[in-house]
Amino acid sequence: MYVFCKYHDLHMVELEDFKYGGTNITAFRLVNPESDLVQQAVREWIQGETMFNRAIPFGGKSIKTETALMYDAALLFANALNALDRSQDIETVNLDCNSEQTWQHGNSLINYMKLVEMTGLTGKVSFDTEGFRSNFKLDIVELRKEGLTQVGTWETGTGANFSRNYTEQYTEIVESLHNKTLVVSTILNDPFLMLKEDSKVLVGNDRYEGYSV
Repeated sequence: MYVFCKYHDLHMVELEDFKYGGTNITAFRLVNPESDLVQQAVREWIQGETMFNRAIPFGGKSIKTETALMYDAALLFANALNALDRSQDIETVNLDCNSEQTWQHGNSLINYMKLVEMTGLTGKVSFDTEGFRSNFKLDIVELRKEGLTQVGTWETGTGANFSRNYTEQYTEIVESLHNKTLVVSTILNDPFLMLKEDSKVLVGNDRYEGYSV
């Protein structure tokens, strides 16, 4: 059975029951739990929660993709605000959310956020002129006996790029078919599968011929 998964927090799911069941799970991943930045953020979060005797909300393994995106958003805002502060004097004012009055530096801050490029928990963070994220990369992962393993990447502009070679793919296929019996079902359909015309009494698969036999 093949499962193509779009669940963005697959690295948080317990997959032990699927490792040896013959299920082929392939997924896209925005957050690599093994990256140095993610592991450092997890350690610092655990230290902070432990210092204040609070429960760790994510079990200490990794963080959700939504959490990583919020982290990167806050860091991007801070970097843009710092860049804006270096370029001009910023004055804060009290504004009413129901008022039509806007902050005089608001548009400048948004422009700086579009210009900032950084590396966050979700990889490279950059935006196009319309404010949409651009030039990001997704990991393509598959479930193997040793756990989720990266087998390629997907990037905007270039698409999917698999890192597996023919030998690795062939070995995986052979191992997946070891000690398994395959049952193939079909129907009579000329010229792909036909009954043999023979004077002898044929049994089993010997009764058939055709392009697909």
